[in-house]
Amino acid sequence: MRRYHACTPILFLLTSLLFSTLPACSKKSPQKANSQKAAAKVHPPRLVLATNSEPDSLNPLFAEMAASHEIIFLGQRELTMNDDKWRLVPDLAQEIPTPENGQVKLVDTLQKDKTGKLKQKMVITWHLKKDAVWEDGVPVTAKDLIFAWKVCLDPTQEIVDRDTCERVESMEASKDDPKTLTVTWKEPFAFYNTYRVHTILPAHILEPRYQKPGGGTHDMKKDVYGQHPLSNGPFKFKEWVPGQYITYIRNDKYKPLAKLEEVTFRIIPNNMSIESNLIAGTVDGTTPAGGLNVPSIEMIKKQHGDQFKYYWVNGLVWAHIDFNLDNPILSDIRVRRALAHALNRRQIIKTIYYDQYELAYTFEPPLHWGYNKDIPEITFDLKKSADLLDAAGWKQAAPGEVRKNTKGEPLRLKISAVAAVKDIEQFEQVFQSDLRTIGIELQIDNKPAKVFFGDLARHRKFPHLSFYSWVSGPESWSHTLWHKNFIPSAKNSWQGQNYPGWVNEEASKLLEEIPAILNENQRAKMLRQVQQIWFDDLPAIPVYFRPVVAVTCTGLQNYKLSGTVTPVSWNAWEWSF
Repeated sequence: MRRYHACTPILFLLTSLLFSTLPACSKKSPQKANSQKAAAKVHPPRLVLATNSEPDSLNPLFAEMAASHEIIFLGQRELTMNDDKWRLVPDLAQEIPTPENGQVKLVDTLQKDKTGKLKQKMVITWHLKKDAVWEDGVPVTAKDLIFAWKVCLDPTQEIVDRDTCERVESMEASKDDPKTLTVTWKEPFAFYNTYRVHTILPAHILEPRYQKPGGGTHDMKKDVYGQHPLSNGPFKFKEWVPGQYITYIRNDKYKPLAKLEEVTFRIIPNNMSIESNLIAGTVDGTTPAGGLNVPSIEMIKKQHGDQFKYYWVNGLVWAHIDFNLDNPILSDIRVRRALAHALNRRQIIKTIYYDQYELAYTFEPPLHWGYNKDIPEITFDLKKSADLLDAAGWKQAAPGEVRKNTKGEPLRLKISAVAAVKDIEQFEQVFQSDLRTIGIELQIDNKPAKVFFGDLARHRKFPHLSFYSWVSGPESWSHTLWHKNFIPSAKNSWQGQNYPGWVNEEASKLLEEIPAILNENQRAKMLRQVQQIWFDDLPAIPVYFRPVVAVTCTGLQNYKLSGTVTPVSWNAWEWSF
C-alpha cells in the first residue's frame, strides 16, 4: 500500500481581504457566556478549513500528498475505509468481502510452489451500493474500477505505486449486475480489502479522453480531471482558485445527504497566518494533514483555552531523515551512523514538541502488527559520531574546523525539508549545531511543498539529506518505501517512494512475499526481519512518530480524526454546526 506525504507549509503572502466573503466561526469574546450555543445556532451551514498545502492533484490515482486526499475524499469515495477507531468499514461497497460471506475464495491452479503444493489464486467479489451514483446521475459500476485499474497498469502513466494493480490478474463486471465486480488476484493477497486497494474513476467521462484516436493513450496526470473532478461522495467540486482556496458544495445525489451546504479549504501555507486566521475567526478550523502541529496548537490552547476544540489522536505519521545513498559520502555506513548518533532526538522531542511525540526506533510504530520491539535505540553520542567519522577517513585537524578526507575535500552536507515551518527550522538548526561540533558543515536548503515533494524528493534530486514524514494505514508493510523496485526513476515512470535508493536483496524478497501470507503472525515475523535488515543498513534516520492533531471552533460537530491514511473527511456528510 502506498503511503502519503504528511505535508507542511510553503511560503505565501496572505492579504487580509482575500476571503472577506467566506463565512467562518466568529471570534469569541472573553465574556463568552452561552456563546458556544449561540454560535451553533447562527452559524451558516458552510465550513471553512485552513490547509497549509495546496493539492498536487484531485485525481486519486495521481495525488501523493495526504493533504490532497483530505480534499479528494469529500467527493470521491472508496470501496472501504478506516473509521476513527481504525476499524475497516464499507464505503461504496455494500459489505466487506470475507470467506464467511462467500465473497472470498481460494482457487487451486495447475502450478506448484517450492514445497510441491498447488499454487492458489484469490477471487474476491465486490457488490457496490445500489444507490452509489456520480454527481451527473450515472451509476457507479464495476466498469469504473476496471477502467482505473487499466490506467494504473499503463506503463506510460506516472503512477507512484502500481504494485497492487500488478498483483491483480483480472477484473470482470458481472453480466447480470453492473454493480458486481470480480477481482482475481494472481496469488493470495492479505490486504485485498483495505482503503484505496482499488481506485474508482468515472469511466463514462475519462475513458474517451484516455484513448487516443488511432491508438495510444493520453497522459492522465495532465488531464483537467486533476483540477476538476467528478463526485460520487457527499460533496462535489465547485471551484479551485490556485494559491487561494478550493470549494466543494453539497452533492444532492449522495445518500445520506450532507448536513453542510459547502466546505472551503483556504490555502494558507504559513502556520503563523493559520493561527492568526483561526483566532480572528476567519477560518473554522485546521485539517490534520495540512494544518497546525503540536507546538502551534499547544500555544493556542495555552492562550485561548476552551474558546476552541482540540483534537489529538495516536497516528501513523513517521518523521525521518533520508540519506541519498547514491552520494559517495553517504554510501559509507559509518558516515550514516555517525550522523544518526549526532541527532539529539530525545532532546528535540522534549524541547520542540512538548514531549508529545514518540521516539522512532524503526519505520513502523509500536502499535503496528509487524513492529520489531528488539530494535535498539540510536543514542545521542557525539563521541561515537566522531570516532565513526575518523574511521571513515574524515579527520578534524582542530576543534571547530570542518573535517576533510585524504583528498582535502571538506565534509559539507545539505539538508532539505519543506520551507516556512517553524518547528522544522528549529529541528534543523539543532542538528546543524551538533554537527558543527564534530566538524560537519550542514547547509539548510528548504523548499516550498510542491517543489520539495513534486520534484526534489520524487525525482531524487536532494544531494545528501531530506527531512519529511510519511503517513500510512494500519495494514501497510512499507514495500513502496524499501523494495529495490520502488526507487523512482525515469525508467519506471517515477514509480515508488524509495527515495534513499536503498537496495537490499533479502529485504526486497521478504517485502514481495509478505502480502501473499494470510497468517498474520507469519507476516509479522517477516516484517520484523525487514526492520532488522533496514536498521543494520540504515538508509534513513528514524526520528519520531507524531500524533494527528487539529483545532476547530467549538460549534463544529462530528469532526473525527482517523489517525490513519484515511482522511478526516471520511465522515464529511455528518459534519455540522
